[in-house]
Amino acid sequence: MSFDENDLMNQKFLEERHNKLLNELKLLCNKLPDIYLQKINQSFLTELANSLLDKTVFDIVKNLKDIQMMTENSLLERRMKVINSHNAARETMAIRHKDALENEYRVNPRNAETLKSRQSAEFEVLEKYQEDELNQLDMKVIMELDQTVSDQQITLEKVGVPGFFVTNKPIDVKLQMHLLEFITILSIKDGIE
Repeated sequence: MSFDENDLMNQKFLEERHNKLLNELKLLCNKLPDIYLQKINQSFLTELANSLLDKTVFDIVKNLKDIQMMTENSLLERRMKVINSHNAARETMAIRHKDALENEYRVNPRNAETLKSRQSAEFEVLEKYQEDELNQLDMKVIMELDQTVSDQQITLEKVGVPGFFVTNKPIDVKLQMHLLEFITILSIKDGIE
């Protein structure tokens, strides 16, 4: 085979691969709600199929998913540690209060109700503090997850995957999630993952 024949064979292979990807994308898009279909046209799908030709995007998406999974697991673990710490602190306080109240009933029964009121107030303060601490952590978690999404958007935009740009508009983010799902499905069908 001459050089020209190899180029022709490679071009034919890429053309067939492109058509296969394009047809699969069309089938996947048919399952989308109409609100997303307004943003997807033939030109968009053609560009998306082109971006998937050399399989690099499949690898990038897989790596981004792995990073996201590790981030989510780490954040969940951090949140669970705080919750467990809160539970332990409440349990310790409840035991301390019970012991002090039992002692007060033995030593000075008239002060027991006053002590009980103070303990109740102390417990409420602890619960409020813990609630605030958990809310602050949740806000940090949301910010970290938003940053992960932004990093993914930047990466996929840089490698030229259509539909990816930095946004926090729910409809655009949801469309990007659908596109990531399509790419994952195609990578599985292609034997990549």
